[in-house]
Amino acid sequence: DCKNEVSVPLSHWAIEEPTRCESCGSNHSFQIVHNESTFSDRQILKLQEPPELVPDGETPQNVAVVVFDDLVDTVRPGDRIEVTGIYRAAAVRPIKNFRQCSAVYRTYIDAIALAPEKKERID
Repeated sequence: DCKNEVSVPLSHWAIEEPTRCESCGSNHSFQIVHNESTFSDRQILKLQEPPELVPDGETPQNVAVVVFDDLVDTVRPGDRIEVTGIYRAAAVRPIKNFRQCSAVYRTYIDAIALAPEKKERID
């Protein structure tokens, strides 16, 4: 137990824990210190097209919107909003922790700003 501390960034929502200590050379000896960790808020919203624009008999289209930090909890279900963000595609892994990716991509919007479209709400 050499008490060596290493700062590890989060990569794709997973912590890649070091396997070998550079100070004493021991393997798999690291532990996460939760009290000294920093966390950020993250929320996934589901943005759906307005029902009045959907043709009869069709299902409204939707897209996931990922918001961070100050944008978390700024909107409620039914709010009409305008989203400014980056449209992204992420490869889908058919089996978790498996290297091979599917040819199908999941799309989402990485939000930069959220603004109310109107004051009215859908109930």
